[in-house]
Amino acid sequence: MSKFTSKFTTAVAVTVLGMSVVAGCDEDKTPAPSVGTGPMKGATDAARDVAGKVTDKATSATETVSAAGEKVADDVKDATSTAGDNVNDAAATARDAIVRQAEELYNKAKAAIEGGKLDDAKPMLEKLTALKDKLPEDWQKKVADLVELAKTKGSDAIKSLTPGAK
Repeated sequence: MSKFTSKFTTAVAVTVLGMSVVAGCDEDKTPAPSVGTGPMKGATDAARDVAGKVTDKATSATETVSAAGEKVADDVKDATSTAGDNVNDAAATARDAIVRQAEELYNKAKAAIEGGKLDDAKPMLEKLTALKDKLPEDWQKKVADLVELAKTKGSDAIKSLTPGAK
């Protein structure tokens, strides 16, 4: 290509470019579409739909976590209540077992005392005296009365069961 052809091609290109710029400056220009209209409307609507779905999922997740937390709290409350009931039941069972043991010892010791076998009654009275503080009040009185009955029978071994006895 010659220098002339190259300069001519450049001149034509600059002229065409200048004309297109001038032609693009007419007053009847169409304004750029706003975000909510035209081809952008679909993108805006899609973005709103996605934002709504994300919000719904976040709300659902929050509700699920909240419900799970409430369930755990209820389960812990129930377990604590059950454990408390079990402890109370165990204590009542132990107390009942002690009373049954005391009743058996009491009946045998009383029969031995009334039969004049104070030496046989002594180990039973010692066990009853050791259990006395664990017994209900009415049984504590029964044990004390039985020890006094044995003392009246005159055995020195029985008299030594309680502190201060002669």
